[in-house]
Amino acid sequence: MMTSTLIRRKLVLLVEDNPACGKLFTSILTNGFGCRVHCATDGAAARAFLAQHRPDAIQMDIQLPGESGWELIRGFNMDERCRDIPIFVVTACGLFFKEAHLHERALIVAEMEKPVSVPAYVMMVQCVLRGIDAKTGRNAMAVAVA
Repeated sequence: MMTSTLIRRKLVLLVEDNPACGKLFTSILTNGFGCRVHCATDGAAARAFLAQHRPDAIQMDIQLPGESGWELIRGFNMDERCRDIPIFVVTACGLFFKEAHLHERALIVAEMEKPVSVPAYVMMVQCVLRGIDAKTGRNAMAVAVA
């Protein structure tokens, strides 16, 4: 007797304006974790996607065209529909002057600076995805990776 199990693949909104980084992160998320990935290259595209979909997690770059990732994170936190979506940050320079964004940093579940170490990135994503509670979409574990 064969048993069929349907597993819902997690959906990650990847907010990243660098095409090479977007390709790398998409490859790891899809091939390594089986996630579905939607890429947005700026805040407007991210908000448009969130108006129609609810991802399981958001990976956020900080230095984006137009508005920063910190501004987006603040806005997502004020939106009741997005408040419980775990956000993890991967950025080149956005973690400098960490004390300047303490409020926003308290809203994220993990952070990493580029260039990323692929093994460290994989470990961070694994922690984020494992921490997602199926009932609430909240992340039970915060993690920081240097």
